[in-house]
Amino acid sequence: MKQDLIYRSFLSQLRERKKRKTDECLNEFLQNLYFVIENNIDDSFLNVGFLAKNMAMSRSTLNRKLSNLTGLSANEIIKQRRLQKAILFLGEGKNVSETAYLTGFETPSYFIQCFKDLYKLTPKAFSKCNNSFIYLNNAHNLQVSDPSTSSG
Repeated sequence: MKQDLIYRSFLSQLRERKKRKTDECLNEFLQNLYFVIENNIDDSFLNVGFLAKNMAMSRSTLNRKLSNLTGLSANEIIKQRRLQKAILFLGEGKNVSETAYLTGFETPSYFIQCFKDLYKLTPKAFSKCNNSFIYLNNAHNLQVSDPSTSSG
């Protein structure tokens, strides 16, 4: 009875170690994947084939692994990361065309279509909303005075 309990405890510890090691490997895999994407995000040649080659696996293996880990395909992950980066560029005041090319989209029209599909808003509308939000936020927090009403 006591031996059985010790054996179960030992098996439980082994399973936990194996699970931690698996989680670490998966985390490392995704970190490497995002590193490759981030370093090549502005290049239109960043695609599933390029990613698979840099991750040392076939396209189908990469897609299968990503689908199991994230529920997304490699193409979807690349596109989402590009669009997340686009949010940052638009927030910095870059225009739509410049943002499209900085994030690796071959044409601004395709970028606009993808952006609108994901965020339900065009990049231009996002920029306007974002700039208004920043202005309102700054005006509220910094008590910005209106230059037209100041005497000086």
